[in-house]
Amino acid sequence: MAKFKGKNSIKRVSELARQRMKYTLGAFPSNDGAGPKQVVNFNFAEKSLYGRVDQQHNAVIANQDYIVPLKLTNNKTSTIMLMNFVADQFADLEAHFVRACRLGLIPIDDPILSSLQAHRGYKDPTNLYRNYASTIMETYTTNFLVPRKNQINNFHDFLHHFPEFMRRMQDIFPMSYSGFQRSSQSSIFVSGLTLDIGGIAFDNDEEKENLLFNSPAFEFYINLSKQYGFSVNKRNPGVLISDVASPVTRAYRNQYQMPTVASIFRRQFTKTLYSDVSELKKLLVNYFNFFVSNYPIQRKFKVCSGVTLSDIYRKQPINIDSINNNNIIYLYIIIRNIEERGPFSQHTLDGIYNNALRINKVSETRMLDFIDDQFKSNYNQKVGSLTYYKKKMEKRLDK
Repeated sequence: MAKFKGKNSIKRVSELARQRMKYTLGAFPSNDGAGPKQVVNFNFAEKSLYGRVDQQHNAVIANQDYIVPLKLTNNKTSTIMLMNFVADQFADLEAHFVRACRLGLIPIDDPILSSLQAHRGYKDPTNLYRNYASTIMETYTTNFLVPRKNQINNFHDFLHHFPEFMRRMQDIFPMSYSGFQRSSQSSIFVSGLTLDIGGIAFDNDEEKENLLFNSPAFEFYINLSKQYGFSVNKRNPGVLISDVASPVTRAYRNQYQMPTVASIFRRQFTKTLYSDVSELKKLLVNYFNFFVSNYPIQRKFKVCSGVTLSDIYRKQPINIDSINNNNIIYLYIIIRNIEERGPFSQHTLDGIYNNALRINKVSETRMLDFIDDQFKSNYNQKVGSLTYYKKKMEKRLDK
């Protein structure tokens, strides 16, 4: 009988919490429930951002030039994509499992661990972001703005109400591409460093137990994963993540002239920061035009000689090239402040904006770096960061 029964379909919150705690403490009982070193809780603090931020906490995405299909035993090419050196890692791990099966070291009929198959790999973060952001914008245009539709005469009016909307959404639903990458709305699979060999839903603890924990090959799998430079996701052990700092992984990345962890992010990743304003601008223009198509007519009233007259005003769609970028930059700074939980006053934000415009005359890249630098100092102060837990523990020890 299964001892782990956690599943999101459990309706009672207290029972679901109990089952999740049971799994957390009992799935890998060694080291007081933490498990062996290669088993990592990627839900804890900054670990949840692994592969989505670099060592300076910049939100990043994998450069698709370095995302390649898996090549497995017998030169089979998979439709699953991974970062180049991670694809090499997994190909060698998979080949080792094939040999182990032939030698009788592991069962030949295990549904998952006799022959490793990749069920999921790299996901395109830009597509994920655009789909997610479109949902946010649809909510704005078809819900939030409807009671205010008579106040929207032009693009400026459309932008004016957006900060109020985002404050209601709070930092849980960020709007910038960088905010998305640093949030739970993104995915552990967008980095190209992660693959799923189990095909088991993250919420299904019982299936993990039946198909993985109870497998006679599970310990072999855990140990061999470390041997090839992979961490095992504690929340879902069928998910493997390349440990980029591992000495084993170093040998794989050295084949691509990446001697340090920093060189991976410098060479094969790109900052989302440099796409933030352009992505935001496209979304705003597209959804303003969508709003105009739904509400093209505005009736304006005026009183003349005691008589109320009405004029019909037809709203006009806009072209993205006609937009004043300064308005988008100002809105972007406001949005970033909301996403970072409001560290700056309006006066300070105005100062950031004015300085940003001056820098933008020299370089847009430098301007975006400047804006980002203003918020960076607050990242590790957030609730849930390692600094947060460290301070919390220090207070507890002081008592």
